Amino acid sequence: MSLSQKSTTSFSYFSYLFLIVTLAPVCLLSALMVDLYMPIMPLISDNLECTFQQVQLSLSLPLFIGGISQMFWGVIFDRFGLRKTLAYSVLIFCVGCFCCAIAKHYSFFLCGRLLQAIGANGLQLFAMSLAKLSAQEAQRGPLMTQMIGLSGTAPIFAPYLGSVLNFYWGNWKGIFIFLGLYSFILGVILSYCYLAFMKHKDQNISTKKLATTKPLIQRLQTILCDRVFFQGLWIQPLMLLGLILFFSFSSFYLQSILALDPWIYRWLTGSHAFIYVTSSLLLAPYFSKNPEQTLKHGLFFLFGIYLFLFIMSTFSEVSVQIFAICSLSMAPCYAVMYGLSFSYALKNIHSDLGLATAILGTFQFSLVSFITTFAFGNGDIGISHYATPLLVMSLVVIFMQYAPQMMLALKPSSQIKGM
Repeated sequence: MSLSQKSTTSFSYFSYLFLIVTLAPVCLLSALMVDLYMPIMPLISDNLECTFQQVQLSLSLPLFIGGISQMFWGVIFDRFGLRKTLAYSVLIFCVGCFCCAIAKHYSFFLCGRLLQAIGANGLQLFAMSLAKLSAQEAQRGPLMTQMIGLSGTAPIFAPYLGSVLNFYWGNWKGIFIFLGLYSFILGVILSYCYLAFMKHKDQNISTKKLATTKPLIQRLQTILCDRVFFQGLWIQPLMLLGLILFFSFSSFYLQSILALDPWIYRWLTGSHAFIYVTSSLLLAPYFSKNPEQTLKHGLFFLFGIYLFLFIMSTFSEVSVQIFAICSLSMAPCYAVMYGLSFSYALKNIHSDLGLATAILGTFQFSLVSFITTFAFGNGDIGISHYATPLLVMSLVVIFMQYAPQMMLALKPSSQIKGM
């Protein structure tokens, strides 16, 4: 074994743990931005003299704008590299937190929330791109799954932390000061510890500009025409949609309509988050050995559960017990497939990594924002409003997985031979 091979082998075990400890808090930031905010929504409505629907808009609109902003961050990442992407993201997020903390009018508060979302999505793109660049090929799938999986702990502790911060600070603005300090400290740690560590491994990773000299349209065409990227692109929104719809639907339907005991609701959502996190840590390394087969089997498993819930809700009432069993059985699939689909989509992307990562983020957040608004837009909440969007989306995703093969099969044999 050569010296370079020895260094690579010894690096892999230390780097894997280091990457999780360093980058998981970045993924957690986006979740904290939402979950810390939940218990203080009525207080914000009273203090800023706005309606509850306007406060709800400060949750959904940043999700949409933040997703679109990833295209902007992708161009910055490819053009200027990692360090400036990190610096700009932290700066914008901290400015957004400051605006929310001093806001006395709703419009100023909403602007601060939008800046928070833009900065958080820049940090998210930074973390995912850096994980793709720094981790070895066998580590990428489990690493991204566990990074995203650890952010699933936010629904367990973040609402309680938000209540504690509001109580000891005296008002809800302490939550945004906490988020600003969190992002600033995180940015300092990443800048001076992580990037220095990456330079020691490979100086080109932290300083190289990853963009090619091709025009933007040609770069987009190259990325979107990659079969593996195209398939992974459609799996991402389904995983995010399943998670968001579960927590949103559980909050509205189980608590408001069924008047379920709050402790049962907390047990269900806490169990879902616990299974999600443990599955991402324990199952991801095993199932990432054959990502294509894992994603295919997982899609059909989820489709079967969505179809079952849809049929049950159409012809009869679905009990809380059945809903809980189905929801908890889907949590391991979401945990394994979310990060795995991300690493799978970027498998063949070497140049224009920032742009490719931005496309994934923009597509999933924009599509999920539209679907969730449509699903709960009429005010009627039932099991069918939870199962129908997921069933339709899973059918679309399964179709998109086989679309490249079908297009190839429809080509004349002479063109296939020419290829």
